[in-house]
Amino acid sequence: MNYLFLVLIVIFIIVQDIAKKQYNLKIEKSNGFIFSAIVALFAMLFFIASSGFKLNFTPEIIPYSLSFAATYGTALISVFLAIKWGPLALTLLVTSYSLIIPAFYGMIVLGDPLNTTKIIGLALLAASLLLISTVLERKKGDRSNEKKFSVKWMVALILGFIGNGMCSVVQKIQAVAFYDEASNTSLYKNEFMIIALAGAFIVLVICALINKEDIRVGTVPCIGLAALAGISNGIVNLLVMVLSSPGKIDASILFPSISGGGIVLGFLLAIFVYKERLSRLQYVGYAIGTASVVLLNL
Repeated sequence: MNYLFLVLIVIFIIVQDIAKKQYNLKIEKSNGFIFSAIVALFAMLFFIASSGFKLNFTPEIIPYSLSFAATYGTALISVFLAIKWGPLALTLLVTSYSLIIPAFYGMIVLGDPLNTTKIIGLALLAASLLLISTVLERKKGDRSNEKKFSVKWMVALILGFIGNGMCSVVQKIQAVAFYDEASNTSLYKNEFMIIALAGAFIVLVICALINKEDIRVGTVPCIGLAALAGISNGIVNLLVMVLSSPGKIDASILFPSISGGGIVLGFLLAIFVYKERLSRLQYVGYAIGTASVVLLNL
């Protein structure tokens, strides 16, 4: 069952990315903060529904929820903007690698085993990131891809990388802190996420107003896609918290596995659906990146 959950996590991560990409393609003037706020809202509604409306809030979870809200909001808007401003394949690859952050947390803080194959895997990961950072190969006479490698895309990508990785670290910390041996699960998962997502929703709406986004423009067309992304996001976060409970899957295995699945499906999606063109070095980088994730799981 654990590995079925792992497969579902990867699938619903890709569903979120498809929804974001389709919204950016559909709407000429997209509202990043509004889209992200609706995602947070529907993710929150998912957790309310999954709890069966049986909630037991405790003040002890508030610091964890606020920490997750900050990292979640950062990841949500940054990844959205990175997908909007840059190439999908490389954006998905780098954000997938962000899950190496909780993997390191598992090895360094929680004492997950570190062996030779994992060290080699980390070295290959660094090599992969170096290779995929090369510029996209342009078709003769086509200069449109030059816009894809911009400073704003790099900033959004870095913030998305850090925010996405730290989200999972906070989830792992919460899962360990509230682990209940009697039920072999972590308590307050739904309450933790509901508070965090409510906070993220409020902050994102405020950011939209400060940024002077016209809430009326693009909001109605984005509701369906944002709802899909939000529900998918809720499923991913719930399953990650289930698998983050002690005795399930080590963080050093869980998160690289999610990364590997995201890399493979994201690559196929970008190449065969969105027809993005990569250089030879970037194809090699993908291959090395996939190999690194395999080694990290051994």
